[in-house]
Amino acid sequence: MEGPFINLEYVFYQIYSFVFGVSSATSTEGTTSAGVLSTITSFDPNPVFIIAKNVISLVILILITGIIYVLVRLWEIQKEEAAQFVFAEPEYGHGEIKNEQWELIEEHVSSNNPSDWRIAILEADNMLEDMLVRMGYDGDSIADRLRAVEPSDFTHIQSAWEAHKVRNKIAHEGVNFTVTQREARRVIELYRKVFEEFHYI
Repeated sequence: MEGPFINLEYVFYQIYSFVFGVSSATSTEGTTSAGVLSTITSFDPNPVFIIAKNVISLVILILITGIIYVLVRLWEIQKEEAAQFVFAEPEYGHGEIKNEQWELIEEHVSSNNPSDWRIAILEADNMLEDMLVRMGYDGDSIADRLRAVEPSDFTHIQSAWEAHKVRNKIAHEGVNFTVTQREARRVIELYRKVFEEFHYI
């Protein structure tokens, strides 16, 4: 879902034309169109009015810049909200299934069997990959998809990276990499932060 397109250049031009007028070089009828500010001050060449005109011009430019900034921020906020609620759409409306998967992960990490702790982390990482795919991040691996994430759109991106690195050690080093239950719980909490940020669990 994308926010509405805002042609900032057109908005700026229209405001500028209204205030300062359009010269003969840019006017569609080949004539000069006086702006509001020019009309107000043109009747008196007094230096005081010229100074006032310059001050008002500066203030108006500042206001225009502020308006443009607000429009851009509104568009960014809409984009962030769209990312957060993407899983509320019908095609992703499987919250109960995902919660069951997460409950199973919590059961594994609470088990007294060390192999279950490893399974919990591996399963949580599978959920992370599924979430990234659903969010539209491209890549051949989870690492590639995490690199494609804009930090401003993903508050707990570092938590995702840290948890994924532990998963990689489990996958690549096998039994040579020791995982305690305390460490497994810590890693699962990192995944939890990521999933809760996007209402995935």
